[in-house]
Amino acid sequence: MYHFNFRIYGKEKTSRYRHNLDDILNLANYSALQEALTAGQFCIYFQPKISLDTEEFIGSEALIRYINQAGEIIAPNNFIPILEEARLIKMLDLYVFEEVCKQINIWKERKMRVKPVSINLSRSTLSYHFLADQLLALITKHNIDISLLELEVTETAEVDNQLVFSQALEKLKEYGFSISIDDFGVRNASLSLFTTINFDILKLDRSLVKTLAQNQKARILIRSLAVICSDLGIKLIAEGVETLEQLDILKELRCNEVQGYLFSKPLPLNDFENKYLQILR
Repeated sequence: MYHFNFRIYGKEKTSRYRHNLDDILNLANYSALQEALTAGQFCIYFQPKISLDTEEFIGSEALIRYINQAGEIIAPNNFIPILEEARLIKMLDLYVFEEVCKQINIWKERKMRVKPVSINLSRSTLSYHFLADQLLALITKHNIDISLLELEVTETAEVDNQLVFSQALEKLKEYGFSISIDDFGVRNASLSLFTTINFDILKLDRSLVKTLAQNQKARILIRSLAVICSDLGIKLIAEGVETLEQLDILKELRCNEVQGYLFSKPLPLNDFENKYLQILR
């Protein structure tokens, strides 16, 4: 069962909801998805990452959006599950990866302040045997330094084949990719990942950050994770930071980086460039 964020008021908006729903469900068709990709109906927003030490911009996360037939911008939680169920998510993941590579190359040519961009990969995309080779080929094609890209994946106890998951990440690491474990703290994410998976960045889920001010246990957990990450040479990032109080607590807990609405919501390309990628003089 998929959940959609469209609100319904009266017959006119009910009709529009059904039209939007049909539009999104149609993406489960290979030809329709390919057509939408070719037509530019997917666009990439960028959310900045901020250093807790300096509060300066140090990178961003690429976040996909879908533009439906009515020109409305649809958030990924409305279409990602559909593409995963249809086993078409790899098409979108590779599209985003290449579009980010193209954009980084444009930023370099324009002599803008390029910082690393993280890109989300579905667990099913990770199971693709030639993924590492294909990603490396795209980097070579667009003349991108691999250090400007980070790959974000989600690890939970629900992963169907933990061995395939860890082997896929190990191969990506061997090729030189920086690996970020996303959404840590959701459901059954396990501490065993520190001993079974080789990764560079740990991202705390917003559900942990949201309760920091009132939840002493959450603060103790994050403080302990910060120590573990520091000892293992892993960066600790907090997502969903919305208040100065949360920011101050995360500084005290020795988190390394943050992202969230306190600094910026995800921005369309032009807004992101204007605010964060000033041309180097």
